[in-house]
Amino acid sequence: MTKVLIYLCCLLATVSTMIIVKPPQVQCDDNGGEVENKGCGTNWTHFQRPSGGWCMQVFYENYLNQTEAEARCQQQQATLSGFQNPQEVEFATAAGRSHLNPSSGSLWFGAKRTQECMKSGLTESCTALNSYAWTDNSATGTSGFIWSEGQPANYAREQGCAILTIGPNERVANFDVGAFDDVGCEIRYNGTNRAIKGYVCGKKPKN
Repeated sequence: MTKVLIYLCCLLATVSTMIIVKPPQVQCDDNGGEVENKGCGTNWTHFQRPSGGWCMQVFYENYLNQTEAEARCQQQQATLSGFQNPQEVEFATAAGRSHLNPSSGSLWFGAKRTQECMKSGLTESCTALNSYAWTDNSATGTSGFIWSEGQPANYAREQGCAILTIGPNERVANFDVGAFDDVGCEIRYNGTNRAIKGYVCGKKPKN
C-alpha cells in the first residue's frame, strides 16, 4: 500500500510540472477551409488602407457601361473600387494587362465627377485632384488619382465617370496605360482598342 501511494504521489508531481502546449488555432470558412487573404476570400487581394482593410479583384466582361459594372460588383457583395494609392492602380493595371495581353482595353472603377465640377474642364478650381471623388466609401485622399496627360478634360461637359486604360505598351490611342481617362458613364467603346473589357470591384474583408 505504501508503495502504491508513493507511486501516485510521484505521478501527480510529474503531471503538475508538464507544460501543455495548445496547437495554433486556424480560422476556417464555412466550407472548412482556412480563411484566405486576411478575410478577403479566394481570388481577392487584400490591401491595407487608412480606413481599414480592403479587398480587390478585377473581373472581365466586354462592353458594360458603368451602371452595369456597378451592378456586377454588387452581385459579389462589393462595389466599384477606388484606388487609395499608385500601388493599387498598378495592381489593377497588371492584372488587366496579364488577362488581355496582347490586346488592350479599359476597366471601370469607382470614381465620379463632383457636382461642383460637372460642367467644368480643368481650371484653377477644378483640378486633376479635386474634379473627381471616390465612390467606394473606403479610398481616401488624392494619391490614387493618376490621370492620363491632359485629363480629366470633361469633353462636351458630359464626362462624369472614369476608366483605367490597359494595354501591352505605354499608350493606347494617345492615352497613358495605367492611367485614367474621364468618360461618359454610358460609354462602351465597342469595336475600338479602348473597349470596356472589365471592372475593378472592392469590398471590406470579413472579420
